[in-house]
Formats: sequence, structure tokens, C-alpha cells
Amino acid sequence: MSKRILCFLLTLIMLSSVALTGCSNKTDDEIKNEISDEASESTITLSMYLMSEGEVSDDKVEELEAAVNKITKSKFKTKIELRYFTEEEYNDALDKAFLDTEDAREAKKKAEAALKEAIKKGEATTATSTEATEEETVVNEYGVTELKYPPIEDYQVDIFYLGGYDKFAEYFTKGWLSRVDEELASSSKLLNDYMTPQFLTYMKEMKGGTYAIPNNTVLGEYTFMLLNKDALAKWNYSVSASFTTLTCDSVQDLLDKVSRFQSDEFVPLKSFTGGLDISHVKYFGLDENGNRIDSFSVMGGTYASNFKYKNQNEYYPCLNIFADSGFRSQMQTLTSYKENGYYGTEVDATKPFAVGYIKGNYMDIESYLEDYKVVVVEKPVINTADLFANMFAVGGYTSSVSRSMEIITYLNTNVDFRNLILYGIEGVDYDVVEKEVNGKTYQTVKRNGDDYMMSLETTGNTLIAYPLESERADIRDFQIKQNQDIITALDMAFSLDYVNSPVNQNAMNEVRKLSEKIYAELLTIDTVEEWLVYLNGKEAEDTDNDGTPDTEAVEGIYKTITNNEYAKIMRNADYAEDHKDYNAEKYGEGVSFYYIYFKWLSDMKIYVAEFG
Repeated sequence: MSKRILCFLLTLIMLSSVALTGCSNKTDDEIKNEISDEASESTITLSMYLMSEGEVSDDKVEELEAAVNKITKSKFKTKIELRYFTEEEYNDALDKAFLDTEDAREAKKKAEAALKEAIKKGEATTATSTEATEEETVVNEYGVTELKYPPIEDYQVDIFYLGGYDKFAEYFTKGWLSRVDEELASSSKLLNDYMTPQFLTYMKEMKGGTYAIPNNTVLGEYTFMLLNKDALAKWNYSVSASFTTLTCDSVQDLLDKVSRFQSDEFVPLKSFTGGLDISHVKYFGLDENGNRIDSFSVMGGTYASNFKYKNQNEYYPCLNIFADSGFRSQMQTLTSYKENGYYGTEVDATKPFAVGYIKGNYMDIESYLEDYKVVVVEKPVINTADLFANMFAVGGYTSSVSRSMEIITYLNTNVDFRNLILYGIEGVDYDVVEKEVNGKTYQTVKRNGDDYMMSLETTGNTLIAYPLESERADIRDFQIKQNQDIITALDMAFSLDYVNSPVNQNAMNEVRKLSEKIYAELLTIDTVEEWLVYLNGKEAEDTDNDGTPDTEAVEGIYKTITNNEYAKIMRNADYAEDHKDYNAEKYGEGVSFYYIYFKWLSDMKIYVAEFG
């Protein structure tokens, strides 16, 4: 193909109004780069797909577009067409747009091939198909010369919201995502100053490049232990490294002293969690929809608090949870607290507590800070689900990756633009209400009706958007601090499609149902003796020595889980696709969780022992 024809076809493909000159002395790559550079300097029109909480009327879209383009045209020479869909409509509409784009591209490719063939046969020339170059400016109704912005097709996808790892993986596989690392290193590097570092770091690791920008949302929760200052002073304790978890020796000693000598003054222990207070434990399970969950499971184990992501042999264990010594020890100590009456009775409800246990954020414990010392037992954690929960991406067929990333960057770094997309037009859809907290002035938002309703999490960086008037004015200060404290989950980047084989959903579902039953039973155990019988079982006894057992044997839960067929499948490395004895008809299709998890650990060089 001659350089001249190549230039012509590239002009058609790029829909550029820029005249091409000097092609004859340049390589094909130089021509393409020149087209890209020149296009980035001209006006451009991009689409932006957004998920709304309710229908957005055509009139409101027109208002929002005018407000958005007042900013983007002057700052970036970019016009934005906003496309709103509700959560129920969004994914189908986005999928259709990409499919329509592919159909149009295929049709265009066929037309270009036909033109090429016609030129070869002498039935057409390049001149017969050249289009007049559009003017780059236009005179508006007021006689003012303005830049002209090219029209775009209804199906064009440039900037779009994307939610969840499954959707990310699907779009990545289909080629519907553009890589944006070059922009992050240059025109969009400001994002690094506004994002929680782990977000961009691990997003790049997942696919060997960055294909989406996570919305910077507040992550996880703390586990706090509250130690009454008066109780500590009474027994000459200082809050030091000796107070680490709810079951550590220092806490056990303090609870014992308060229970024996200060029971009229304090209830020894109050837990606000409503569950098992076992720390540094990881459970492995899936919900009924096949998504990872962190609730109690018979698969899992405890880990050291100082374990770090990617350190060799520092990972979440995947055991029969009742075989885990840390779980058993903590469970026994917590049961002894119940047996000793440390939690008090309803009569003690109004008493202050000596030791408290709570999950949440610093706002949840603010009222206790005057009377209690705070120990952070567990910091908030970022995991794979957090990373992919809410993102913005650039379409794989975008008119311009760099221009699209300029808009995404501005959305995540400019407060006014962020509020515009989230709340609408100031003075119309919302008003700013100033509030003062501890001598500092904060801006909050008062909505004016529900004509424009968008979600905080699905519209960009949550930590720069103004909070609602109904929220704490200083809530963002707490949230920013919380994200600064996050640690990385030891299984970050692990996903259930790691070995391109599905985990056995049927077996995992059976494990989930078994786990729910056992969890309810654990909450009813009130004494250490009950716990030990529940764990280890008990033989039948002949208490009256008549030669016949008058109590039944009890199978311990450890043995029950060990012998459970479905739990065995999930914890067994042998249950891979090629396992000869595996009965798919009986157990269902798919491999064991243990198999794919340890395969990932081994490939990541985290688990370095021989696999299997």
C-alpha cells in the first residue's frame, strides 16, 4: 500500500479534520504518531457513561452537559456527551454500545477493503472518496467565533463507570479497555497525589498494566480495644505492647482483677461486635452467588499480625478451622470469659466497662476517648473486591486515550467538577452549606429535590466530594486517615478464575451451609467444658456401672469437618481437573478452593514449599 493511500485511510479511520502533509517521506509508524499528536491538539468530542440512582430527564442531561462542557471545552478543548443509565439498565446498555462499535468497525473495514480493491482495478481513485475538510471554527448566534466539535455516534464509548472484578475481567478479555500507564506517568500523574497508593499499585499488578482507575473510596474497618483509664491506673498498667488482643495475657489478667475486686464499679468486658471476637483470622467461603465472603467458615485459619503481602511463607492458611491452634486457643479463652461472667448481665448495662471491643472507625469510638485508652487490634484491609468495586475506564475503541484520561483525572482531583457529576448544578440541584467543627470550616451539601440522584461511590473519588448536610461535616478527615492506615490483604490479586478453572461452586455452597450451622452452635457454647466436648467429642459412658452405656458418644466438630466430603474436597489439593477419583456427577464440576489458592501462592512465590 502506498504511503499516500495509507494516509487517506488513516484519515478516515481517525475521523480527523487535520490535513495530512508530507506523508511520502515518513514511515507508517511516524504517520500514525503524527496523526495521534495532531488529533490531541484539536477539538474532540467524547462520551461519558454514568450509572444513576434514578432516571435522569433529557432536560436535566442537557443542563448537566452545558455545565460540564463549560469546564471541559475551555480547559481541555473537549466536549462531553453524558449518557445516564440506571443500575438495572447500565451494563446492558454499555455492552450494546461496545457491540455496536465492533459492528461499525467491521463494516468500515469491509468498505475500506472494497475501496482498495476498486482502486486496484481502476474503478475508483482516492480522489473520488475524499471528503471536504470541516471547518475547525464556527460563528455562533451572537456572532462570536467558537471552536467546532465533531459529532459522535450514539454507540461511541470513551469514558465509563465499571463495577466489580467479573465485569473488569470480561471487558479486559474482550479488548474493551484501554491501557493508561503512559498517561499515568505523564499527563495524569496528578492522580498519584489524590489516590490511596495501594489502589493504583495493585490495579497495575493484576493484568501487567493499568486498565481502569479505581474510585478512591474509604476502605474496611478497624478493630479497637478500649481500656478504661481508671481501671488501668488502679492496677498500675500502662498501655504498651503487652495489650495486643482481647485474649492476650495482659487482658486476661486485667479482667480477672476487675471481676474480683471492682465488679461494683465496672462490668469487666463489653463487646459491641455481636460475633466471635477472634482476631487475625481469615475465613474462606463463597456466598450463594459465588462471591468471596469473610464471614465464618470451616475453612481458614489464624495468621500472625506482622505478616506482609508477598513475603515468603506469610499467607492466610486454609485449614479445617478447628485444626488451627490459634483459633482453638482464642475460642477457649473467650469461652472462659463467658463462663466467668465477665460480660455481665442486663443489670450491668449502665455500668462503664473495663475492657471494650468494637469494630468500626474512629468516629465510632470518639465518645470514649476521654475515659479510655485505645488499642488498634486490627487495621483496615484492602482486598481484591475493594480494588475492583468501583472504577472508571477508557474504552478500548476510544477516540483518544489521553483526552479521556484528562477527564478522569480531573474528576478525581478537582472538587468542583467532582461535585458537579455527583450532585448536579450548584444553586439548582444543591446548595453548599458551611459548617464549623473545632474551629475549622467545612462545606456540606443540601440537596434541592431528587431530579438528579447519583451515588457517591460510583461517580469518582469519594474523599474529595463534599459530604451531605446530614453527615458529619468532618467525615472526610476521618476517612482519609483511615485509608492512610490500610494494610494489604495477604491474598490481594487472587481470584477464583486464576487457573482458568472454576472453583467447585456446589461443594463451596455445601461448605457455606455447614459453616452457618456450626457458627450458630458456637455462639451457644457457655463453658470451657462444653467447648472441649464440642471440639473433641466424648465417648459413651457407663455412669451407673451396669455394663451398658447410658450416655451417647459425641463426635467432635474437628472430626466432623475432617470427614465431611465437601469440606474435604475444598481443602484438598488433589481435587484438580485431572484428579482421577473425582466424581463430578456426585460433587459437581470445578476444582477445589485449596488447589487454585495454593497454585496462586506458589506461582507468586509466596508459598515456597513443594506444592501439593
